[in-house]
Formats: sequence, structure tokens, C-alpha cells
Amino acid sequence: MLAYRRECHSLMDINLSNIVEYTKSDIIDPEIIRMICNIYCGYGIHITKTGWEFMIEHYGYEGLYEIDKSCNAGFYRWYEHSDNSLEAYKKWIEDMIESYPKVPESVYKADRHEAIAVSALRVGKTAEEVAELFEMPLAYVQSLEKTLLEFDM
Repeated sequence: MLAYRRECHSLMDINLSNIVEYTKSDIIDPEIIRMICNIYCGYGIHITKTGWEFMIEHYGYEGLYEIDKSCNAGFYRWYEHSDNSLEAYKKWIEDMIESYPKVPESVYKADRHEAIAVSALRVGKTAEEVAELFEMPLAYVQSLEKTLLEFDM
């Protein structure tokens, strides 16, 4: 999985049918990248490290920057009154890669990586599957699973 988002926010939804996954075949479509750029700055979509690496390899920083510039709400528009240069864009991407899977506390709790991972555990995914799928350390996912089991007892 290279990127993902929830279609709706729900703390009670324990199945994963509301998670939209984006794969290589999606991300090679510039229109999908445009859509991702339009909602990424508001943390409405999560791009994994592998997703960023694939997009950089496929489009290059310059290609991604040009796609972003054509968006209504991407990085380029978000920072249009400050430094929105190509160099700043590269730095921003590097920061996003480094910070994954952390997101700001202001993001709705059900849409944080940890909450989505817990949803995956609740519907029967193994800790190993969840760790690989969301690019999280296995020990961390196992601690989520342990907490979940203790809570459900």
C-alpha cells in the first residue's frame, strides 16, 4: 500500500471497508496524484514512505512539483505566500517521509495511523500484516494489539 485514506470518520466502524487504498497502478495516473496533492496538505490522506519513494522514482521531484502546482490546495497553494520553491518542496517531502506515521494531534483521532492499524487488528489482520501494510515497527503494532486485547477483555 502506497497511500490510503478513510472515506468517512467513525470511531465505531471496525471494518476496513471505509479505507481507500492507493497502489502503484493508481499512483502512475497523474490525475490520482493531483487528487492526492489536493487533500494531502490537510492530512486527509496518508502517504507511506514506500509511496513517497515510488512517486519520487516515477515522477521525480520536479514532476511532482509541477503536478502539485496545478492543484487547488496542494503544497504550492498552501505555501503560496511564503517559500514554495522547488527546493522548499523537496524539503517538505523529506520532512513528510521522516515524520511518517506521525500526524498532528489536531487530526481527527479515528483517522490517525494508529487508529486505522487498530481497526485492521480488530477485523483479524495479524500484527505482522498490519506492520507491513502501514509500515510500522512490528513491536509497536504488537503493543497496540496487546492493549486492544486487554481493553476487549
